[in-house]
Amino acid sequence: MNSCATLEGEEKMKCSLCGMVYVEGNKLDEQQHRQHCRQVERCKRKFGYWLEADYTARERVKQENWPAVNDSNADLASRIAATKEILKMWFSRSVGESGWSLTHPEFRKWTGMFLQNERTVFPSEVFNQLVKIYPAPRLRKRKAG
Repeated sequence: MNSCATLEGEEKMKCSLCGMVYVEGNKLDEQQHRQHCRQVERCKRKFGYWLEADYTARERVKQENWPAVNDSNADLASRIAATKEILKMWFSRSVGESGWSLTHPEFRKWTGMFLQNERTVFPSEVFNQLVKIYPAPRLRKRKAG
């Protein structure tokens, strides 16, 4: 993706939209950044402007929300809201790992698949509500033939 090999006097920049680090003034880096940034912008339009490309920002959101998710004294609605923020960050990572592919499953479908495979990540009372909101997608039956 981005080599970011710098020569003396070159300055690394980090894009606030796409999270990519590139060398300002390096034509190849700037070209790769523009392409990457356009693709991230397309994904944000398709999947949601809350999509987060920056690792540090995703980690901050998760760190801020885990205490609420695990607070058994808090009301369930606020715990679910905090859980959705964490799921959005995991979804963002998944979209990024797909190469910012527009064919990545939508958030609702992805979350249903994620919950089907990760049954112990969240407290049971939170999980039980989430699977009602994000049911596992139904598999299509293939016709023999």
